Amino acid sequence: MSDGFDRILRDGTTRFGADLNPSDAHLVRARGDKRRKRKAAGSLAIALVIVAGSGTAYALGHPGRSAPPVSPATATAVPTPAPTATHTPAAIPDKTLQLGHLILRVPDAWRVTYRNAQGDYTVSTGVCAGDDLIGAAAGSSCAAFSLIAAAGAQHGGLPPYAPGVRPYTTSTGVTGCPDRTPSSWSRSTPLKPYYSGYSAVTSTRTADYTVWQFGCETGGTASTPILYFQQRDWYLPVSDILIVDEYSTPGLAQILAAATWK
Repeated sequence: MSDGFDRILRDGTTRFGADLNPSDAHLVRARGDKRRKRKAAGSLAIALVIVAGSGTAYALGHPGRSAPPVSPATATAVPTPAPTATHTPAAIPDKTLQLGHLILRVPDAWRVTYRNAQGDYTVSTGVCAGDDLIGAAAGSSCAAFSLIAAAGAQHGGLPPYAPGVRPYTTSTGVTGCPDRTPSSWSRSTPLKPYYSGYSAVTSTRTADYTVWQFGCETGGTASTPILYFQQRDWYLPVSDILIVDEYSTPGLAQILAAATWK
């Protein structure tokens, strides 16, 4: 038998033995591949369980331990800002008050405390009772507003009321301030309106609405004002009716807008 045949036979026997008994390197690689396959399969299983629920995944990943309870979602409370201080809110209207042709729905505490033959009224809104028109001019502390009939006509040497031109007054002399001793305090007449526009009085009438801001002085003439207050005027030119408020009566604008005309 030739040497070439013997060599072929030896080579084939060597390869056959290597297949039956792989070298250490081949064996290590094969085992590593198997471990990686098992690890990948295990990771895939855990990932699938995590999708279904994290508590189950915890149990599978740590044999012998129970899954921790899943806490319910908690809503975070949004803090409510503290209310800001405002003027005293108006009481809920619960009775009817008629001032000439004007019918108002007003709080129970409001009542007519002055009227005259000309059709003028004063409505007191607090505990005490104002007994004159524009009581603030005499320093009254009784919160009130007044309705003046025929305000556009001249009375007792006073010029007729003209919206936006001059504030309303009942005197040609020095007048006082709300809740201030008239002999010590006086009001300085503003040269122009603080605000001028329009406002509803009933659903069918629109008033000329003017706000005048007065300074209150004490200690002589030409002194610097120490405090301020506002006169609010609603004037209906066709009906020639003027409503004057010098106490910033809460809710009055809304009550006038909701009034009815008889």
